[in-house]
Amino acid sequence: MNQNPIDSGRPLLATLVGIVSIAVATSRPGTALSGDTASVVTETDVTLLDSESEELIGRGYYQVSRSGSSETIVGENRYLDGESDQEVDHLNLSENGDAILESYSHKFLSADGTPQSIDTLNVMTGVATCTSFRGNERSVREMNLTVSQDTYAGSAQLLALSRRLNQGVREITMHSFICFPGPRVVPVKATAVAQTRTWPAQRPDLLNVGISLDLGWFTHLIDRFTPAAIGLFDPDDDFSYVGGTFDRFYRRKHVTMQCRRRAVRSVGLSDTKASN
Repeated sequence: MNQNPIDSGRPLLATLVGIVSIAVATSRPGTALSGDTASVVTETDVTLLDSESEELIGRGYYQVSRSGSSETIVGENRYLDGESDQEVDHLNLSENGDAILESYSHKFLSADGTPQSIDTLNVMTGVATCTSFRGNERSVREMNLTVSQDTYAGSAQLLALSRRLNQGVREITMHSFICFPGPRVVPVKATAVAQTRTWPAQRPDLLNVGISLDLGWFTHLIDRFTPAAIGLFDPDDDFSYVGGTFDRFYRRKHVTMQCRRRAVRSVGLSDTKASN
């Protein structure tokens, strides 16, 4: 993919224990903005593989834009069967460098372009919706949730994990917004685990992080019904996310993603004015 396939004006986003069908482009946590720089943009291409056969099943593109204390993640995955999903996350960077989620939206589309599901969370108001479609019928579940500052979803969760790992933390707890089947905020734990295979090739030094629900003894009862994820983070690149495996649509398909950063570029104030 050579161009961004997303219309960033559309309010879109995702489900799950922070991973559900979403790859992420991770901007470097230490990237700073100079006085004459308006924003920093990181672009990442994603390859999607069937986890069992390792056959290509799709591709994606993600962009992280940072301007001042605001950060936006925009991404899209397109599968060879015609299905796709689109995500937009808005975050705010605190003084200590942590990213706080402000809003999340994820839309899953059928091959003909009709929506399968739409998940949204407005952290400021606490309003969360999980909308599913079947034929001409639409089912909307909406709740007002109490959302803590350590709540994330989709790609924003991977970005938060990357930053925490870069701070030296190896056992990470946070909360995740999911639709299962209605809006929920659940505790999540991420811990370093042994690699089951060397991937990408010749990179045994990558940090392998398992991400799962953290519900105590109850976790074991619902484990097979909830999504699971493994993330690979590069210690030589500020623990940026380079790939991993996740479950699409709650265990219905196991997907492996591989991320390749295309570019990191600064957009200066003069460039911004010229484009206006």
